Amino acid sequence: MRARRHIALTGPPAAGKTEVAAMLEAAGYRSVDVGGVLEQRLRGSGIEAPTRAHIGPMFVDRFGMEGVYDAVIAVIKEDESVVLDAIRAASTVQKLRRWDDDLVVLHVDAPDGLRLRRLHERIVDWDDPTAAEAAYAALNTDAAWCEHHADAVIRNDGSAASLRRKVEQMLAAER
Repeated sequence: MRARRHIALTGPPAAGKTEVAAMLEAAGYRSVDVGGVLEQRLRGSGIEAPTRAHIGPMFVDRFGMEGVYDAVIAVIKEDESVVLDAIRAASTVQKLRRWDDDLVVLHVDAPDGLRLRRLHERIVDWDDPTAAEAAYAALNTDAAWCEHHADAVIRNDGSAASLRRKVEQMLAAER
């Protein structure tokens, strides 16, 4: 079927990782929302993140970077096809590669102007949009490293149909 079963999506906020994950899910992968996994773990510890952008930093403050890897690995079965949406830290990518040397790291990126427009749509409920942008920017610190070390890069700079074609091409290349 597929040469590789585990895909980790990296990329800056609002690049289109969730869209790519949905396309991979339609192709038979189980999609794991990494932010959702971390949020559940925070809630289990009695901590409520005020917004989605706060989940990662609050999780790392509470459990450390090692905790991100542990939380992700806990929800993956080695024999299933999984797409992880979204891995943000270089250290997590490195640990995942040690866990599965066949892991595919797929970096998703989009032009800054497009990403900024998407971010502003997401943060409409924030009292201070500048603070929201800063919170999302904090999630982007390892994006260049992740792109450089990715197995493939998808530029989400066109239509949804164009993005779908790029994902299909990547899947075909993995077969």
